[in-house]
Amino acid sequence: RPLEGLTTSFFDPGRPRKLRELHEVMGRSLTMVFDPEARLDGLERREEVFGESLKEWFKNRSDKLTHRGITMVSDEGTNGVSHAFTIPAGPDGEFLIEEMVQEFERDETKKPTEDVAKRVCQLLPAHKQKIIEFTHYGKNRIIQESKEYVKADFPTNALNVASAGGAAAGGGAAGAGSGKGGDGSKGGELFESAHAEYLAVLQAERQCYQQV
Repeated sequence: RPLEGLTTSFFDPGRPRKLRELHEVMGRSLTMVFDPEARLDGLERREEVFGESLKEWFKNRSDKLTHRGITMVSDEGTNGVSHAFTIPAGPDGEFLIEEMVQEFERDETKKPTEDVAKRVCQLLPAHKQKIIEFTHYGKNRIIQESKEYVKADFPTNALNVASAGGAAAGGGAAGAGSGKGGDGSKGGELFESAHAEYLAVLQAERQCYQQV
């Protein structure tokens, strides 16, 4: 459709990257359709609106990922503040990633409340970065459980949990070492568990960014 600037191309099987269709609106957007059965990553469709968003859909992945999307903004107005999550913008420099979203199909080997259905990484403004995980609905449940990890607050919260445990144990090293079932050991276990969980979420965020 020349008046819209749209060019559509179709390809036979065997094309590099297993590309089957290409739809391009000049200077505006690019949509690619692949053969997911012939790709190791299961990518089925990729839609990019230049400088605004990037969306991808997948099939039959071992990690159950079905959708990944990002929204982005230009770096104007950041006053030179560095940002860890960026995407190349050609000769214009780079765009800042505002949000990353992942969606997953059900993994029947896990409990619904332990099986992530959606992960949202909110990256702007930088001082308010957080990650929200929504789990799949349990059987006969109408409420979806979620966990929120605020990067600026989480280390403090984790330390507060440990401190509360130590204080409840009677204060000092004696209270903390008062036995296997003491509050001090529970506080330490809570801290270690929360820390490990937080690190796992950060790792998932990093992997999502590296795969964009």
